Amino acid sequence: MHFSSTFWRWWVGCCRNWLDFRKYISDTVFDMLWNVGDRNSVMKLIPKSHGWPVPAWGGVCGRLELVAYSGIPLVHLKNVSWLKRLKYAQGIINAAMDFTFKHDRFRFYLMDWSLDNIVANEKDEITFVDFEDVVIIDKHVSPDKDLPDWYKRYSRENLGPGFSFSIHSMCKHHLSDHNLWAACYILAGDDNPLLYPIPTELTLSRPHFSKLLYDCLNHEDRFNTVTKLQQVIREILSEEQKNRKESSSIR
Repeated sequence: MHFSSTFWRWWVGCCRNWLDFRKYISDTVFDMLWNVGDRNSVMKLIPKSHGWPVPAWGGVCGRLELVAYSGIPLVHLKNVSWLKRLKYAQGIINAAMDFTFKHDRFRFYLMDWSLDNIVANEKDEITFVDFEDVVIIDKHVSPDKDLPDWYKRYSRENLGPGFSFSIHSMCKHHLSDHNLWAACYILAGDDNPLLYPIPTELTLSRPHFSKLLYDCLNHEDRFNTVTKLQQVIREILSEEQKNRKESSSIR
């Protein structure tokens, strides 16, 4: 069965009916999954002070939570230059890789990827601000026989149009490309994509850029595709910075 992110809380409440998390996830992580509304637990595991793209957390008092202001939602920044949006895209893709690989023990699969939940500051640094719906996977699990595919990579299958995914499949594998696909979806998917339309001159000079975005959305080898996409974005931004310096020196 496949779920959209709006069903995540329902799924957490029913997860014991199909899989006993206590067999392969530590009690600490299970508690965080069960109390999914408590995003503080996630933000303590991946604090901004350690380089994670999350808000600086000040603490809680009752139901009040203190977090630092981190910028303007990207949904309100669609009118900025395309190159500035490409900088945001670079941060989003890097964050997708970090949430998947950076932590020494856990993988964090975010469920609510959208331009409303990602903000940018005056330095073009992006921050994810919604951590209420997160699937946390323990990479150090020794699976029982009820997880025969644990050591296989799970690539998001074609589930149809829109932002959809299978939490069931995600949690039965030690590694999923969910974050990578989700990042590419908000950059180039069918729901207000950040990078479209791509400038004509870039399409002519780097036709492989659009193809990489398409492959990330529709093909299975997303880990390899995203690595290539990161390289192309670095090249485009580096070239733009070089041109800007040359133009400035001429003046």
